[in-house]
Amino acid sequence: MKIDLSAVAIVLLFVAPGYFAYVTRNHFAPRSLAPKGPTEEFAGFVVVSAFAQCLLGTVALILAFLAGLAYHLKPLHIFVWADGMDFQAWLHLHKSAGFAIVILYFLLSCAFGSMLGLPLALSDLSWKGRLGRWARSGKRGDWLRRQGVRGVIVEHPAIYTAMRPDLDEHGREKYVFVEAELRNSKGFYAGQVSNYSVSRDEDPHKLVLLRNVSYSPDDSTDYGPVISSQSVLLDLADVLVLRIQQASRDSESA
Repeated sequence: MKIDLSAVAIVLLFVAPGYFAYVTRNHFAPRSLAPKGPTEEFAGFVVVSAFAQCLLGTVALILAFLAGLAYHLKPLHIFVWADGMDFQAWLHLHKSAGFAIVILYFLLSCAFGSMLGLPLALSDLSWKGRLGRWARSGKRGDWLRRQGVRGVIVEHPAIYTAMRPDLDEHGREKYVFVEAELRNSKGFYAGQVSNYSVSRDEDPHKLVLLRNVSYSPDDSTDYGPVISSQSVLLDLADVLVLRIQQASRDSESA
């Protein structure tokens, strides 16, 4: 079985940068839980990789333009030099250097792909994240609503929307508190949400980590602190009713 190295190189250059872009994006924004087919995912990698190659080529052209302008006062000096150079003969005589250049270009394209992951995340979070919540708060939100701008239709699991903290008037995230009534009359837990897992709505097992937890065996008994641990990991599959409330940081300090 023959392997065409040029085809492998093209695939790497037009897939790997897109893959690293989505890896970076997934660090900052929750990835879509809707299943994607391999064709759709591969196409996303190719599109982002092509944009990364164009961006890298644009940067190289600008640097070549500036280099010719700085050293010879001729902006096209580097381009004229490149036109007169026989790259095939040079690569034949300098195989190691050519291989190093290819590796360096591949690493640079992957780095540019990773950099593109940040604007991808920002575009995904622009309305539903911090920036969007800041824009929708106070007089800014009133003005946007008067202009008919109410947001965008996005796909979110219900737990992500319910547990995501709002911003107070100072632009700080509020605290999220929950009261969980367990199934089979196993009592009540109340505490502050420290972390939670994001899973699809049809998945019953969603984990919520609570801190500063209190427990009550029934609805007629006062809450008391959990002695064994200040943190409790709840599985929402065991929860009958979950009551959610948010409070600003100022109200807690007061």
